[in-house]
Amino acid sequence: MLGMEILTPYANYALVILCIALAGMIAFLILKLSQLEKRISQIPHLKLSDSLQTDINTHTKILDQNQAHIEKNADAINQIIQQIKQINAESYKSLVTRYNPFKESNVGGNQSFTAVFANSKGNGLLITSLYSRELNRVSSKKLIHWNNTEYTISPEELVAIKELRSQFKS
Repeated sequence: MLGMEILTPYANYALVILCIALAGMIAFLILKLSQLEKRISQIPHLKLSDSLQTDINTHTKILDQNQAHIEKNADAINQIIQQIKQINAESYKSLVTRYNPFKESNVGGNQSFTAVFANSKGNGLLITSLYSRELNRVSSKKLIHWNNTEYTISPEELVAIKELRSQFKS
């Protein structure tokens, strides 16, 4: 045994202590590794496998599935937004104007009115009430594209229609 004579008794003790310290460090690292494996196993959808590539492929598939769901939901959201825009474009507005159609004979005052209800395309309804001391007449007319093709539109009704139409332009 060449070279063994050189070792002193203290060197032998040092080697024994070093071996014991290394064994303690190995035991400590094994304990920490088992704790880490336990914590990783608690993470949902994450399992340890023999191959890192298998884990990567599994998670890539999950991400692709999630991306497909996101795209599907984005399409549905865009359809809803388009429907909301269409509903807003079709929203109805209303206007009531008061006037006296019998100004020449001083009958009625400003108690007559025309109410216009229409969407942005000019489709809707006119309701007119002509009031005088003797009677009150109420009529309704269908409004199609800001015009009425069935009945004559009075000048007062035309003013109300133009006023409501200007609200859609602003």
